[in-house]
Amino acid sequence: MAALPPDLRRCPPRPVRLTAAGKLAAGLAVALAGAAVAAGISLHAAAVNSRSRLEGMRREALVTQARVVQARVSGGRNRRLIVRYEYEAGGKLLQGVFRTDPRRARQFRPGSQLSISFLPSEPARSWPVGGEPQGVPFWAGPVVAAELAGLAVAIGIVIRRQRRLLEEGRPALATVISIEPRRARSGYHRVSYEFSLLNGARARGWFQQRKAPPLGSQLRVVYDPENPRWQRRYPFPLVRVGWG
Repeated sequence: MAALPPDLRRCPPRPVRLTAAGKLAAGLAVALAGAAVAAGISLHAAAVNSRSRLEGMRREALVTQARVVQARVSGGRNRRLIVRYEYEAGGKLLQGVFRTDPRRARQFRPGSQLSISFLPSEPARSWPVGGEPQGVPFWAGPVVAAELAGLAVAIGIVIRRQRRLLEEGRPALATVISIEPRRARSGYHRVSYEFSLLNGARARGWFQQRKAPPLGSQLRVVYDPENPRWQRRYPFPLVRVGWG
């Protein structure tokens, strides 16, 4: 029969330390926060540089007529019309290619004319008129930085919640009351348990695990006395009681 470990029998608040996994998670959160700052700065610089480069390309570009030599629809889920064309520039016959919506196939039949732009300094670099190259957008920096920072904050919140629950939570012995297999191929089980509160009321919880404990077996949980729905099976993955 399971019993409450001595660390959980002490009166709260308990001193709490990070486990090895917790230290790794905290380090990852710090790294993500740093990456958010670096990504925001570097992507903004890339957007400024690409805008300057594209403006120079537009000023230099010349327009000419090209002939479509091939148009085919790519396979796969994201079907695109791949158009190949040829044109004369710098005394040479050159080729280019671009991708567009398959519904525009009638516009790009082999032999049809196509207006393109090319760079006199790099004649092999061309694109269809209206389909100018796009640089790094200015919104990319803030979006990527926000996503990375959001992940860092989320990890920090998980660590903080586990720390607070272990510091102030009340321990209890719970009994496994049901085991339900999840998706057939996942191998996970939903394990439901029940335990008694200090006032005699019953509370329930659940967790997922590949190797489920036996039905009727006991396990340790820690719950918030003010909100018993906030609970977790003990030991916690990211924090532990650290006496001394």
